[in-house]
Order: sequence, then structure tokens, then C-alpha cells
Amino acid sequence: MIKRIKTYSFKKKKEKSLKKRDLSQRNTKLETLAVLIDVNYVKDKSHIESIGAALKLDENKVQFLYFDKTEKKAVPDSNKFSLNDFKWNGNVMNYRVKDFIENPVDVFIGVFSNQNELLNSVSAQSCARFKIGYLDADQEIFDLILNINPEDEKLFQSETIKFLKILNKI
Repeated sequence: MIKRIKTYSFKKKKEKSLKKRDLSQRNTKLETLAVLIDVNYVKDKSHIESIGAALKLDENKVQFLYFDKTEKKAVPDSNKFSLNDFKWNGNVMNYRVKDFIENPVDVFIGVFSNQNELLNSVSAQSCARFKIGYLDADQEIFDLILNINPEDEKLFQSETIKFLKILNKI
């Protein structure tokens, strides 16, 4: 029952966030990057974690946040979170997730399945100026959706960089 209420709350938060999203800064150059990864969706994430270096960004300009649905309790000072880090009404209890959402970044990359309402909600709430998704990503949330499998190491980096160049982000 609580799970259903949380899912409904995530959908409502997503809709509310999409309505108030500021698109005026969408064309800014890439200086900061945030990446949200579902560890259950992507088995090997090392090539995703190296995207910052491939884009020639300083380590402190790149943030990673990992969702793990199997995680029972959050580990302090960890970039992992789970469904348990949210209240029944969809509000965030984990300060790392809250910081990730509220910290304005130039580009946000979401690597997860569209079936996950929690991650869709977090993505929609993110203060990112430009959002990139993959395969079946929600078209309402993401500005660019690349029709590639994020597990494909070569295509992931090359296509992401190619489109960021085309869009004059880098």
C-alpha cells in the first residue's frame, strides 16, 4: 500500500517539476555534469563513470548518484540511495539525493529504465539545464534521447560526445 502511495507521489512530483522547469538556460556550455545511474539497469558502469574525463571535466565538476533497488538501508557518506530514502509522500530524506536534485548543473545524464517512477521523479526535479536520456527515456523529462544501449561502451561515450558537440555544449 505504501509503495503505491509513493509511486503516486513520485508521479505528482514529476508533473509539478516539469511545469515549473526553466528552459531559458538550456543552451549553456557544459561545465558541470550530473549522472544518475540505476545499478540494476547497467551491469558495468565504469565506462559511464569515465564520461567526465572523456569530456575533459575536472573531477569536482562531475557528480554521480547511484540508485540500488536492493539496498535496504543507506550507507552514510555514500552516493547510493534506494526507495527507503523517501517518505511516503515522495519527499527526500537522504541529503545526498537532495543536494543532487537542488545543485544546478549544465548537463544531466540519466541511465535507467523509463519504468522507474522514482528515477523519473528525481530526474524531473533536478535543476539541470539540459537533460540526456537513453533508449526508452521519458520524452517529457529529457531534452535529448539517444537511441543507444548505455551498456555499449564505445557507443555510449562516442554518441554522447558527438551530440554534445553538435549542440555546441562542448
